[in-house]
Amino acid sequence: MRHLFILIMILHGIVAGATFAQTLTVKGKIHTPDSLMILFGDGIRIDTLFSLTGEFHFQREMMHPELLTVVAMKRGSNEYAKKDFFTGAGIVHMESEFKDFSRAEVTMSDTKAQSKYNEFRSRFNPLVKIARSVIDSSYVKGKTDAEKAVYKHVYDRIIAIETEVAEEFVRENTDNIVGAFVLANYLRDMEATEMDEIVHLFNDDLLNATYLVDVKDRLNMLAKLKEGLKAPDFSLTNLDGAQIDGKGLGGRYVVLDFWGSWCAPCIAGMPKMKEYVQKYGDKVNFIGIACGDEVANWKSAISELQLTWPQYLNSSQNEDLTRKFQIDTFPTKIIIDPNGKILNLFKGESADFYKYLDHLFSTRL
Repeated sequence: MRHLFILIMILHGIVAGATFAQTLTVKGKIHTPDSLMILFGDGIRIDTLFSLTGEFHFQREMMHPELLTVVAMKRGSNEYAKKDFFTGAGIVHMESEFKDFSRAEVTMSDTKAQSKYNEFRSRFNPLVKIARSVIDSSYVKGKTDAEKAVYKHVYDRIIAIETEVAEEFVRENTDNIVGAFVLANYLRDMEATEMDEIVHLFNDDLLNATYLVDVKDRLNMLAKLKEGLKAPDFSLTNLDGAQIDGKGLGGRYVVLDFWGSWCAPCIAGMPKMKEYVQKYGDKVNFIGIACGDEVANWKSAISELQLTWPQYLNSSQNEDLTRKFQIDTFPTKIIIDPNGKILNLFKGESADFYKYLDHLFSTRL
């Protein structure tokens, strides 16, 4: 009898600590005379349906609440509308006109995660608006170098405050999934040791949540991307099917430039990059990797900017290089030495990258 009692208590502990999948149902109607392609998901797992009436119905199993999105696209048009919401299992319902879909009222069985998410956005989003305004103003034609320096100082300070606000929110919310979401998505630049410390503050039942699993995976990958360590193996294929292998670039320095045609700092920095491609092109393999770009926009930018060094589109590769190299800032430039080891990494458009190249090759003359 005593052994049976112990077994029951063990089983009770296992069940109490386990997290079981539950069903989420998302349904609603978007009023429009047009037929729609409607997508639902978290950016990784995406379900799609075509609707002639604007009605939609999705189901999925979930372990923890997630930030999810419904996107409605008019067929035969580029016009779309989307709605984000943070929910757990249960039923979610929304209905609105197509033009008002982003503001549609959402009713949901589980509102706790959405309430927490709203709290975070009320703290964080005003800073985002200010930062965007500052950075846009800094790229207006006619700004002097001194004025640009002031803008950069203000922008850097706002970004620092954003980080402080996000970290404060996470430390206050290690008992809920929204804190895990913010850690995974808004504190990507945090020092690895501090991020690891924060992960271990979360409740045990959240450690297997997708957001914290992603953070732990990133920490493992970042440990392999330190200066002096061998760069990850990679290969690149252009639109014609021609391929290069990172291993085949040995014997010369390599600069991987992660950029995008949509990225104002990236575009603003291209004249300087062109200058340095000419200056050190005989010693360095400069390689551009465009991220988050459509083919047409990417090709147009290459033509307009007259980029003469090899250019590749991340979305056309066999693997996501932004994940492999943990790229979360654009532009990001990674310098790899002739032995395949990482020399340095530069986030954002900075004169420090060019100064580093000058110093590197002045010491090797």
